[in-house]
Amino acid sequence: MVHDAHLTSRRRVTGHTLTEQDKSPVRYTQRCIAAPTRTVAPHHDIVNGVRAMRIGLMMGALVEPILNAHLLDSARRYGGEGAQIEHLRIVDLPAYVPVPVDAALPTQVAQFHEHLLAVDGLVIFATQHLGGVTGAVKNALDWMDLPGEVMRHKPVALAGVTSTGVSVFAALQQVRSALSALGATVMKQPEYILTIEPEAFSHHGLIEDVELADDLSSFLTAARGYVAHELRASVTDSSIVLANPHRLRA
Repeated sequence: MVHDAHLTSRRRVTGHTLTEQDKSPVRYTQRCIAAPTRTVAPHHDIVNGVRAMRIGLMMGALVEPILNAHLLDSARRYGGEGAQIEHLRIVDLPAYVPVPVDAALPTQVAQFHEHLLAVDGLVIFATQHLGGVTGAVKNALDWMDLPGEVMRHKPVALAGVTSTGVSVFAALQQVRSALSALGATVMKQPEYILTIEPEAFSHHGLIEDVELADDLSSFLTAARGYVAHELRASVTDSSIVLANPHRLRA
């Protein structure tokens, strides 16, 4: 749902799927950009002659863990043929502690950084607890602030997620502030709020709630378009050096 409004009604339909127009891929030219501005891994899936965008996804914890699993599966299903949604498992990260410049990073953190560098953009589902973003998301944001500037100019789409109907405004503000400090480019208005309830899903984890399906589809379509736009814009930046001049074209 756009803006921080509670859902007052639910429309349900068994086996709801997106139309072909909803799932149409965003086509764009492949770019491999050198760090620290942005690094893109060379081994991307090719869809209809076009490299699929790799979009990382990280999310805060909901009241019921199964809802996180359903949301992840749904994001992959509704992400569109032109995007590859990749889960960033932030729960595996150790608690943040400052690391000296010459010290080795913990293995999980090093892998997290490699994944961040490899994806073209990032989607964050932010949850709220005690007036701020939940711990796993905050911990991941802290680990992003290390030498190498892994988030500098990285396009990010942010949505608030709740399973209890409580406001997530404070969490969204906190995440936006952190991303700004990290140098990321964050999709602005409209602001999306997704209400994730158990009854919105079938026993097989498929979305049966039309309103949730529409909200999720709308957000992911906007996120996909934003990432593609930022990548196109980055190519026109004279400060960008292409690591791979052999680019695929649509």
